[in-house]
Amino acid sequence: MPIQPHCKLDIRGYIQGVGFRPRVYQIARSLGLSGYVENTTEGVTIQLSGPEGDIDLFFQKLKTSLTAPARIDEIIRSEMSEPSLLSDFIIKDTIATQSLANITEIPQDQAICPSCVKELFDPDNRRFRYPFITCTQCGPRYSIIESMPFERAFTSMSPFTQCKTCLEEYRDPAQRRFHSQTNACHECGPKLLLVSDTNNANFLHKSRPLGPMPSSSAPTAHPCADAATASVRPFQAFTARFAPMSLLQKTPAQSNLR
Repeated sequence: MPIQPHCKLDIRGYIQGVGFRPRVYQIARSLGLSGYVENTTEGVTIQLSGPEGDIDLFFQKLKTSLTAPARIDEIIRSEMSEPSLLSDFIIKDTIATQSLANITEIPQDQAICPSCVKELFDPDNRRFRYPFITCTQCGPRYSIIESMPFERAFTSMSPFTQCKTCLEEYRDPAQRRFHSQTNACHECGPKLLLVSDTNNANFLHKSRPLGPMPSSSAPTAHPCADAATASVRPFQAFTARFAPMSLLQKTPAQSNLR
């Protein structure tokens, strides 16, 4: 049996935080290729093993199936002498590195997408009125990054361990949140806290994770207050709401905060 071609692809462009790895995974699996894809500080690395014709088809599908804002600027292909030891295709865990040489383009924050807006205002959806709703196509990126490459462990989302349901979404290739680094919900994600800028900055309202609230306790202004502003207002608070807790420590002017 002839040895199948085995190649390495180093890809540069706007390809982190935009659902690029899940798309690579889906294409490779659909063609029966083995190997892996991983984020690096310089972009994305892919290793592929399989018939040459299927590898060529992989290239074609990858270039034509990207959705905005993803962008490929360069693909460097090198042939590998050793066949892949993997029998399937996987998304490889990224190892942290201190090297900043040739760092890839840092992903921008993306305004809430239509699919998330629909879920946000669906009373039957488990993320109904959850102010930090995101997926692979939208949500905070630049504002939560602590180091590159873009992985949950290297962002201010790292303290928030995904619940069972979120983790199932994260691991399911058929889900819109497959390998979404900002995946969260009412049960496991960041919570919204509203504080007053008067009365010595005492707590004004501390909601449960923003599902429906009794009218007597509901704040008068809320980033998810109405559908007309849904595409803008929830996103305006992304930087503040995902900020590391170290940024939210008391200042002298807030000495009475309790």
